[in-house]
Amino acid sequence: MSSQLSPTKAKFNLSYVHMAVIFFLMFGFGYLPTIGTITPIGMKILGIFIGLLYGWSTCGMLWPSLLGMFALGFSGMGSVKEMLAMCFSNDIVIFLLFILILVEMINQSGAANAIVNFFITRKVLQGRPWLFSFVFLLSAGLLCTFGQAFVAYLLCWGLLQSLALRVGYKPYDAYPTIMIIGVVISSAAIGMMVPFKGTPLLLLGAYTGITQLTVNYLQYMLVMIPAGLLFLICYLFFCRLIIKPNMAPMHNMNVDELIGESSAITKRQKASLLAFGFFLLLLLIPGCLPTTWPFVAWLNRIGNSGMAIFCTVLFTLIHVEGEPLLDYNKLSRTGMNWPIVFMVAVLMAMTSLLMNDATGIKTFLLTIMQPLLAHCSGFTLLILLLLLGTVMTNFMNNMVVGFMLIPILVAISSTIEVNVVAGVLMIIVACNAAFLTPAASPAAAMLFAKKDWLHGQDIVKIGAISIVILLVLGSTIVFGLGSLLF
Repeated sequence: MSSQLSPTKAKFNLSYVHMAVIFFLMFGFGYLPTIGTITPIGMKILGIFIGLLYGWSTCGMLWPSLLGMFALGFSGMGSVKEMLAMCFSNDIVIFLLFILILVEMINQSGAANAIVNFFITRKVLQGRPWLFSFVFLLSAGLLCTFGQAFVAYLLCWGLLQSLALRVGYKPYDAYPTIMIIGVVISSAAIGMMVPFKGTPLLLLGAYTGITQLTVNYLQYMLVMIPAGLLFLICYLFFCRLIIKPNMAPMHNMNVDELIGESSAITKRQKASLLAFGFFLLLLLIPGCLPTTWPFVAWLNRIGNSGMAIFCTVLFTLIHVEGEPLLDYNKLSRTGMNWPIVFMVAVLMAMTSLLMNDATGIKTFLLTIMQPLLAHCSGFTLLILLLLLGTVMTNFMNNMVVGFMLIPILVAISSTIEVNVVAGVLMIIVACNAAFLTPAASPAAAMLFAKKDWLHGQDIVKIGAISIVILLVLGSTIVFGLGSLLF
C-alpha cells in the first residue's frame, strides 16, 4: 500500500532558527574576539542586548526578556540573583505594575466608551462634518490609548463603516478612507502625548535607566500635547485641501444615529474617571507647585510608584454600587500585561549596564561616531536621529528602535552640545510614526488587511504625507518647546 504524498511542501519553521540565533547572541557572542574598546564583559552585555532586540522583533516579548534576565547572571556583572534584583528594583517597573491596573479600571468600567459616545453625540457637531471628524478621531485616539487598543480599532472602524453606509458612502470612497486611516493616525498622535503609558513610558524609562535622570511629566505634556493636537489638525487640513473628499453626505447626518446605545455616563464610570483624574493630578502637582510646600515635598518623596500604590489602596477601599471601585484581582486578570512588565524590567537593567564603564561600549560608540559627527551641530544630530528612527520604526518594533537610539544619543551628548531630553522626545515622535508598512506595527498590519474598504496605495500615500507632517512637527514644535522647557 503506497503512501500518498502531500502536493505541497511543508514550510520550514523559522522559529527554531530565531531561537538558535537568540541563544547564540546571549550566551555565545561574549566569547568572540573583543571589538575596539569593548571589554570581554562588554561583549557579553552587548550580545545579550542584541539578542533581546532580535528576540523582541521575531519571537515576542515574553521568553526573550526572561532569558535575557537569566543571561545577565553569566555576564560577569553579578550573579543571576543580583541581576534579577537589579531588574525588578527599578521604580519604573513598580510604577508599571500599578498603572496597568489603574488604566484597566477605566477600561473595565466602560468609561472610555462613554467619553467617546459623549463627545461625538454633541449637537454642535451637526452640520459641521470637519469638526465632527476632528472630535471623532480625537475620541478614537483616546479610546485606543486608554482602552484595549485592538478592540478600540475594531470598534471605531465598525462605527465609521456603519456611518459611511448609512449616509451614502461606499467602500474605497475618499471620506471613509481618510477616517479609517485617521484612527491609526490619531492613536499615534494621542499615544505620544501620554508619558505614563505605552511607548513614551518605556522610552522615558530607558533614558532614566541610562542617565539616572527623570523627565517631568507636566513639562513632557506641555511639549507633546500641542504637537499631538497639531498633528491631528494638520492631517485633517491636508485631507481637506489635497484629497478633497465629498462631504455632502455628512452635512445631513444625524450624529445620534451613530451610537446604538445611550451615551449617558453611569455612576461607576463617573467614579472611575474622577479617581483616575485624581491620580493624574497627583502625578502633575510636583511639576507645577513649589517644592517647599509640605504636600509637594511629600509627593516628591514617595515618587510616582508611591502615588500609584497609594491610589490603588485608596480606590480599593472606595465602594461604588456595593463593589470596590478597583478590584485588583479582577483587573489584574485582564489588565496585567506580563510580557511588557518583563521587557521593561530587563530593559531597565540593560540600559544601565550598557553605559557602565566596565563594558567599554560607551567609549566605542564615541570613537565610531565622533569622526562622522565632527562637523555636526546638536540640532543636525537630532534631525538625523528623527529621520533614522522614523525609517526604522516602519520596518522594526518601535520600542526596539527607541531602545537602540537613546543610548547612542546619550553617548554622543558627551562630545556634542545637544539637548538630550529634547532628543528623547523627538525619538518618541519618530517611534510613533509606525503606520507606513504592514511591518510597522500591529495597527498598521490591521489597516493593510482592511482590503474591503481600503486600497493599499491609499494607505501608503496618506501615511507618507502624515509622516512628513510628523517630521516637520518633530523638528519644530517638539524640538523648540523641548529645548525651551528642558
